[in-house]
Amino acid sequence: MYIIDFGHCSFIGLFTFPGKTPEPKPAYDAMKTAHQILGKMRYAGDLGEKLGWKNNCRALAFADDENRWAIAIWKETSLAESRCELEIPLPAQARDWKLLNQYGKTISQGTSSPVKLSAGMEVRYLTFEWSGK
Repeated sequence: MYIIDFGHCSFIGLFTFPGKTPEPKPAYDAMKTAHQILGKMRYAGDLGEKLGWKNNCRALAFADDENRWAIAIWKETSLAESRCELEIPLPAQARDWKLLNQYGKTISQGTSSPVKLSAGMEVRYLTFEWSGK
């Protein structure tokens, strides 16, 4: 991956072309959000595989030592209109969940399970607290 876009593609690089005031691109913001949400967590497993998801729908689980969980959810596709309609069952005693977009903005939140969502090429994060008991 290029750090700086050399002017030939708006999707390559993390910042705009030199000569202008550098501006972060969507990839930079997405990486920043991933670090903010997952930075102190550890990989906990492939939830999409365990739920038997098909059609390139993905869900990777992460957790920290303070009972916070995050599920990164997306569809592996190059087509912006291609989506997966999904349901994610939460474990018993999971507390208030939030669904965030790849920029860290809340899309929805609630307390009920399963969490229903539409996933596309941009990652979404489902966050909640659960003690695992």
